[in-house]
Amino acid sequence: MTTKPDDDGRFHKGEKVEAAVDLPGVPEGTPGKVIIEDGVRRFRYWVRFENGVAMGSLTPEKLRRPEHRHQSVL
Repeated sequence: MTTKPDDDGRFHKGEKVEAAVDLPGVPEGTPGKVIIEDGVRRFRYWVRFENGVAMGSLTPEKLRRPEHRHQSVL
């Protein structure tokens, strides 16, 4: 079950995301799904990307929601 994003900008387990930057084995724009969210003040995520790569310790700056595809990364 996918949960709705909160106004705090966090990603949640089951949410669809995409790589906001090139990652090892994952080109920018590759779709994926958050499989684990972890943190109290600073969140990090495990994501399973559609190209078969699962990657952890991803900061929010390395991910984006698909609807934010054309917004620049800070």
